[in-house]
Amino acid sequence: MVFVALLCAACSGGGANTAGPSEPATSSASRTPAPQARGTAVFVIKWPVPPSETERRRRDYFSNSTASVSIIANGGAPVIANNPALSPGGSGGTQTTSISIAVPVGSNNTFRVNDWEGLNGGGNLLASGSVGSVTITKDEANTIHITLRGNLANIVCAGTAPFVSPRSVPTAMPTASAPALTMVGPAGGIVLLPEDAGGNIIIMPGLIPSLALTAAVPSQATIASTSTGNEFNVNVLETNTAITLNTAGQNLAGTTVSGTCSVTRVEALYVANHDTFGPVANNPTVTIYPASANGDATPVATLAGSATAEDEIWFPAVDPSGTIYLSNENQGESTGSVTEFAPVTEHLNVAPVATIGGLYQPEGLALDASNNLYAGVEQAIDVFAPGASGTPATMLRQITGANTLLSTSEEYQVFVESTDSTPGKIDVAMQNEINTYAPGANGNVTPLQAIFGESTLLVSVLGVAADSSGNIYAADNTVNDIVEFSSTATGDTAPTAIMKSTSFDQPWGIFIDPANTIYVANRGNNSILVFTSGTLPSETPSATISGADTGLDNPTGVYVR
Repeated sequence: MVFVALLCAACSGGGANTAGPSEPATSSASRTPAPQARGTAVFVIKWPVPPSETERRRRDYFSNSTASVSIIANGGAPVIANNPALSPGGSGGTQTTSISIAVPVGSNNTFRVNDWEGLNGGGNLLASGSVGSVTITKDEANTIHITLRGNLANIVCAGTAPFVSPRSVPTAMPTASAPALTMVGPAGGIVLLPEDAGGNIIIMPGLIPSLALTAAVPSQATIASTSTGNEFNVNVLETNTAITLNTAGQNLAGTTVSGTCSVTRVEALYVANHDTFGPVANNPTVTIYPASANGDATPVATLAGSATAEDEIWFPAVDPSGTIYLSNENQGESTGSVTEFAPVTEHLNVAPVATIGGLYQPEGLALDASNNLYAGVEQAIDVFAPGASGTPATMLRQITGANTLLSTSEEYQVFVESTDSTPGKIDVAMQNEINTYAPGANGNVTPLQAIFGESTLLVSVLGVAADSSGNIYAADNTVNDIVEFSSTATGDTAPTAIMKSTSFDQPWGIFIDPANTIYVANRGNNSILVFTSGTLPSETPSATISGADTGLDNPTGVYVR
């Protein structure tokens, strides 16, 4: 039941004072009270059609499960009307019923209307409403509006963006259901849907109960209510683990009604679309998909538009809260930047919440287990603490100098081999070589490993990543392959494996998730390739995101969180 409005027309009828002139009064005690004038209140009820899956959220009149209505005037006995469509021998379709009740003319009338699931005022109470201090005027048509409030019987959950299942408020939900929600990425929205006993969703603003949402295990999620009432922003901290959320509200009797819903956060795939050479020049975007996406998949969320102030983005990085960092080269010697955006859960054109400016052509980006940000700039790796901002921003440390070997080329992708709690080695792709630095490296330090030389087969390496064993993978934009080196490889050493998939067309950024699934941004044909074997060579991708609906446009960087 979503909204109820009753039209009550009260017209004067019999019972008016018709006495003749009163006799002279001898004393107040001997006076006879005059009969009170009375009128007839006529309630016109428009019955809903029998409930159906497409009509359970209608906004008019009673709950769609209404079988009878009782009306109580001035605390008297209820007058009951049954729904003709549900009464024995009744006919279907929308019909109206009139209920007449004699009420006094005057200003102190009260009316209560109850909406019942059973005939003759029986079964579950679906809704109720009352109004007091009603004035009934003699010899006039009197209109009274009574709004019924739905009686909470059950609570169900629906996900808003960026949920895949369900993506929107359902048209109907079986009573006592507890749907499993799938969240793409760490943050999303949940709307709680109060139902009456007939399984009809109470959605009229202002008439629904105040509901609460909490995590069964508080450490698994953070929850914040919104200003819209029964909507909540939820941040799930674990990936691929179903968590339980508890819901609660009060029915019309003041009794607490509880419910639960299950939420599973799946990995989100973030793609930086460089787009300098796209159909609309210099219109970079970020498109977000479930990591399991395949084919011509529509993004569940995007970051695009003039407000973003993006210019030649190359690589994204995303922290556990869903905060997005983007490198903006800007083709200037010291006008590049890293922009920070609040978690994106829908299609947004918003300004960054923070900017690290004055950077020298930043390209590669990475985050370690402490959420320190690594930016690959010309001849250096700049490291910033979480929350850094400004032009210039204060650096936590910087890897630079002749010993670092970073002076020979611009730095493309950066990858930090972090565990869940400890920052690991730092891998840097630099055209025809890969350098690896010790955790926490700072200043003019020598690489732990430097892979370069003819035997490496490296020609134009733009992307680098490492698997859970520390094996290093490099995407070569010119040769169209991915090569793998052992975790200890250094110098002029041959790859341990080579992947030459026919699907490669200018592979650019590469990312490897904790399950050793490999994601490749294929810039040449606007696609994302996914390889789940965890080892090379695997010539055929397990998934390919490609097509007009994907929004991919010169993808250069990919990140999975």
